[in-house]
Amino acid sequence: MTTEMKFYETNEFKEAIGQPDAKATAVKNPNTGKLFIDIAGESYKCQQDIDMNKRIVFMHSADEDISTACLVNAKDNSKNVVGTF
Repeated sequence: MTTEMKFYETNEFKEAIGQPDAKATAVKNPNTGKLFIDIAGESYKCQQDIDMNKRIVFMHSADEDISTACLVNAKDNSKNVVGTF
């Protein structure tokens, strides 16, 4: 079974959740030490070892609601491309 994943650049994600002008803020929970993303008072998951100096995207399973999205570092897969048809 294959799961289709959707990827959104930050501005695309904010548009998709109806908050195009809101700021996305990475926040560390003072009680647990875990990171999460706050956008207009809503919390989203965040890769715990996120590197904000690298490309970041929101990712979620196409089978699930967009509220399950997680901010992750995007890998450059262009080096893996063998050909385009």
